Amino acid sequence: MLGVPTRRASLRKISAGPPARWTLAIGLLEGYKSARAEHPSNHNATMQLLSLIVLAGAVAATPVRRSLYSGLYNTTCVTAGEVAKDANWLPNAPVTAQITGGQAGVSLILDIGLMDTTTCEALPNTLVEVWAPNAVGTYGAGFLRGATLTGSNGIAEFEMIFPGFTSAGANHINVIVHRPGVTSPANATTVAHVGQVFFTDQWTNVIGMSAPYSGDTQARVLNAGDGLFAQASADGFSPIVDIEEIHDDWPEGISGYITIGVDPEAEYANA
Repeated sequence: MLGVPTRRASLRKISAGPPARWTLAIGLLEGYKSARAEHPSNHNATMQLLSLIVLAGAVAATPVRRSLYSGLYNTTCVTAGEVAKDANWLPNAPVTAQITGGQAGVSLILDIGLMDTTTCEALPNTLVEVWAPNAVGTYGAGFLRGATLTGSNGIAEFEMIFPGFTSAGANHINVIVHRPGVTSPANATTVAHVGQVFFTDQWTNVIGMSAPYSGDTQARVLNAGDGLFAQASADGFSPIVDIEEIHDDWPEGISGYITIGVDPEAEYANA
């Protein structure tokens, strides 16, 4: 059934940045590389440092119980800023919540909660459409784009990968919220909201160190350098997706959540 949440991480803690233990592990790994380069014959010292890296990762091996969100996580009643659709939008997006399309990268389960800012209540049975670049900042017709309905709790869930950055933009996901009664993007002439959601620079920095993200040869764009981030942040709305690990052995995957406030009766051209 469309729009019914199926998988979610537990609500232990939603963090703006990567876990401290992974910041530690990455730092230790860089230290190990330096030690090997400077003292290739000092086997004991480098092996001790490598043991610390393994230990830091092992701390992350405890599985975490998952649970479903029963409702909107963030209930701040603020209308999201409008951002014009970019040239990478394509009409007639497929109606599907599984949009990875075979792309390599860190698995992301993205939950988008919709709030009707005319009533400050959850917005059920509303079509949410997304599209995003892959790990190296490339858009494609057959991946990372799709649409699904929100459930009775106002949440739409997508299975995808963490997006990369592009030559002109920070790591982001494009979002359209369709008007009431729309069940497919096909031939929709107007929509209720067009926007973008982003991630903290701390998260994009850490994920960007791993392959295939590290293969992006474009100059990295941070949120402050992306003019559309400011547009999405209009009127006090925060376009930052809250991130949580699915398992503590990241980078197996992460989950993200954001509440987007919209006026469902608003009309913007969908062309």
